[in-house]
Amino acid sequence: METIAVPYFHKHPLLLVPAGLVAGAFLGGLARVWMRWISTDLEFSWSGTLFIIGAFAIFVTAQSIVLVLRERIHGEKATTIVRCLGALFSLQIFFGGAGALAPTVFLGSAAIYRKELSRNTRLILLFLSLPGFASVAAEIASNFGWTFATFGRVLLLVVIYGLAMLATFPTVLAYADSNSEPKDMGRSRRIIFIVGLILISLLFLLMTRGLPRN
Repeated sequence: METIAVPYFHKHPLLLVPAGLVAGAFLGGLARVWMRWISTDLEFSWSGTLFIIGAFAIFVTAQSIVLVLRERIHGEKATTIVRCLGALFSLQIFFGGAGALAPTVFLGSAAIYRKELSRNTRLILLFLSLPGFASVAAEIASNFGWTFATFGRVLLLVVIYGLAMLATFPTVLAYADSNSEPKDMGRSRRIIFIVGLILISLLFLLMTRGLPRN
């Protein structure tokens, strides 16, 4: 079994999942405010609002469940399955125009948490996480111009998806039992890991935003 230290909740694991639900709903509400703020179409719908809040609530709750399960299951294969489920239940927060932020969250999170990777590899992942964020920020600026309010919109973007990036650590962290540290992946596995993350992120980006038009 693994031991992933989380202050307070490590001693009270049953509180982690409901805490994740509440935190996710709050983050979803913040995301709904932000999406309303950057929208050029001020039409409001309860269905859209509930979807956004629900999507983030499921996302953070799923990460909480992954964290709880990782401290209770045995073996790397079982852990990999749980981590894949954590990634699967993260995808809904990237639907629609937020698809460009999938590489930002997943690659950025890997750069932060995969400490068994070399420093240069993590810097590459961090660099590759930036274009998605930059494209969304540029789109906001093109709609509203570079004003003080635009700076606020971009700052709130950083807050929301920065928190999402940090919240994915139960899914992103490599497997390690309680008596060992994560082993270095080796060069070939490291390349496959990076290329796989990039391809999955780009695929999801195309699925949610569509192919570019001439």
